[in-house]
Amino acid sequence: MAGLIKEGLLRSTWIPGLQFVRGRKVNVQRPRPPHYERALALAVLQPQYDWDSKVANSLPKSETCMKIPEIEKYKTRPDNPLERIFAKELKELFETKKLIAFLHANPICGEDLFSARVKLKKEGMKLEVYSKNIVKMALNGTPYETVIQLFVAHSALIFCDEPKVGKLIKIVKKIPQYAIMAGIVEGRLLSMTQMQAYAELGDLDSARAQLVATLNSAGSGLVSRLTQAQNNLITNLNQIIEQKTKVDS
Repeated sequence: MAGLIKEGLLRSTWIPGLQFVRGRKVNVQRPRPPHYERALALAVLQPQYDWDSKVANSLPKSETCMKIPEIEKYKTRPDNPLERIFAKELKELFETKKLIAFLHANPICGEDLFSARVKLKKEGMKLEVYSKNIVKMALNGTPYETVIQLFVAHSALIFCDEPKVGKLIKIVKKIPQYAIMAGIVEGRLLSMTQMQAYAELGDLDSARAQLVATLNSAGSGLVSRLTQAQNNLITNLNQIIEQKTKVDS
């Protein structure tokens, strides 16, 4: 019996029905006062500034904000001895390293960051991350003060004892999470385009060899031009002597 009832219930089709209930009409012009708790919440959330006045509408949001005292607390940072130590180390790196690259860092996982450090370490380069406050503390009043504008939050820096610009560009191209914004090469601030042009010049030894070859070619050319008239005169005299000897014979 129970099986027949269950089978009948499963086979039966249920059709949903809709029933419209007409409620009370809402009075838009004179709405009903809210509940006490809701009225209390609305009173607390109501702005204390006179927003209806013309003066309030003309003022910027920075002056009408009610949290300005709280914001002012965060503008003055307490003295942190650890940040001063990091700033001193960063200043020494800027003064001693011949190559400093400023990177735009995208989100990167720990494994990719470790592999990037290994690739740079093989070429004698070091990857470091510093906050904007430490950079300001280290570079204020130095010739490198203009690079503070490149820092918005925590940014990555690459330091190297030698100006290996070409190798740096090749390595960073293989790391999609980083992009070179600018760099300091031997005390000069260069953009990414200028760094690429610098990398195409080659190393200093090859440039010196090219300069020596150019100077030698210029000197040898000058000597050949100076002796060209004498050589022509000697060859002409030899030809005249040979002709006279043939005539006499």
